[in-house]
Amino acid sequence: VYCLLLLVFAIMFVLTPRFLTVDNQIALLKKTSLHVLPAIGFTLVLAVGQLDLSFAVLMTFGGMLTLGFQPRFGWTGGVLFAGIMGLAIGAVNGLLVSKGKISSFIVTLGTLTVVQGVVNIYCRGNTLSVEDYSMFEWLDKPSLLAPPIVLALGMILLFEFLLHRT
Repeated sequence: VYCLLLLVFAIMFVLTPRFLTVDNQIALLKKTSLHVLPAIGFTLVLAVGQLDLSFAVLMTFGGMLTLGFQPRFGWTGGVLFAGIMGLAIGAVNGLLVSKGKISSFIVTLGTLTVVQGVVNIYCRGNTLSVEDYSMFEWLDKPSLLAPPIVLALGMILLFEFLLHRT
C-alpha cells in the first residue's frame, strides 16, 4: 500500500510540479481528513466481524441535525446534539446485534431505511441553508494545524493505540 502511495505521489509530481507544494499537501490533508472518522468506525466494525450499512446515512442525519439545531443552539449545541443522537442510534444498533442476536446486516439495513426516511421528513425533502459560516471558517484554516487535520491525526493515534494495546 505504501509503495502504491509513493507511486501515485511520484506520478502526480511529474504531471503537476506544484503537487508537492506545502499548500497543496495541506489541502490534501484537510480533504482526506474528512474520511478518517468513518474509515476508523468501519474498520472497527469489520474487525469484530460485523457489517454496518447505515454509517453514511447516519453522517447525513448528523449533518442535518447540526444544521437544523445551529440557529437556536449555536454550532456547539448542534454538533453535540447530533453526536448524542449518533451515539444513541449506534447503541441501539449494537444492542440489537449483541443482545438481540440479529444480524448486523439486517439491523443496519433497517437503520439505513428508517434514518433516511427521518432525514427526508426532517428537511422536507429539501436542503437546509446556513447563514452563520463561522464554523466553516474555523475548520478551513490554511495551516497544517487546521482542526480537521489535528482531529484526524488524534483519532488515528487513539485508535491505533486501542487496536494494538487493548
